[in-house]
Amino acid sequence: MNRRNLIALALATCGILWASTATAATMTFSGPVDMTGTGIGAVNTIITLQATPQLNGSEWGSVAWNGTSDVIDTSGGAKTGASQTKTVSDLSSLGINSSNLGVLLQVNQINGGSSPINLHQFSLDFYTAGGTELGSVTFNSPANGDTSALTGTGVGTTGYLFTATGVDPSWFADSNRVGITVPNGNLAITNANDGPETFFLVPAASGAPVPEPSSMVLLGTGLSLGLAALRRRRASVA
Repeated sequence: MNRRNLIALALATCGILWASTATAATMTFSGPVDMTGTGIGAVNTIITLQATPQLNGSEWGSVAWNGTSDVIDTSGGAKTGASQTKTVSDLSSLGINSSNLGVLLQVNQINGGSSPINLHQFSLDFYTAGGTELGSVTFNSPANGDTSALTGTGVGTTGYLFTATGVDPSWFADSNRVGITVPNGNLAITNANDGPETFFLVPAASGAPVPEPSSMVLLGTGLSLGLAALRRRRASVA
């Protein structure tokens, strides 16, 4: 095997290893932000949860698109007047695209003051204009960040930012829509004290996601295998 073929083999090995580490699109907890002081700009409300009256209760809900209208699960406190899908065109008008998609959560503990809520999971769900679900961008605690103690930030002050990675650019056709799911059961928001908890769509930091350390290790492994084969080939020729 000549040098050119060995290099091609090394690069092909890297490609296979890199592809094997590909994961579903995810949301990562980025931490608290000041809505008025960081240039985060305008926001688009996608769901507001407020299950009242309750102390240390649970909240959940979803907004989906069936091709004709929004389908809202209000059983866990989703407010119909402040919960709706958004078109990709809506997001584009705010400067949001597949590489800088973000979610801002405002926590407002009316009866609990600064007591924290526990956010376990949520997902942004993408739909075609006809209502076919394309895929989801999911946040899980603690795998994508610890959100077991998010304190009340009040309305219109600060919030908690989540940043998406691995979003398929094809989901961002202008006529497609984005919904959200905050699950019920043991994945519901807990320790809620009358809310409201509001999720917005915002532009987060742009740029390509940084590869995970494990991915970089595998990439290096592929290069090492190819280079080792090249060295062995040179040694045998010598």
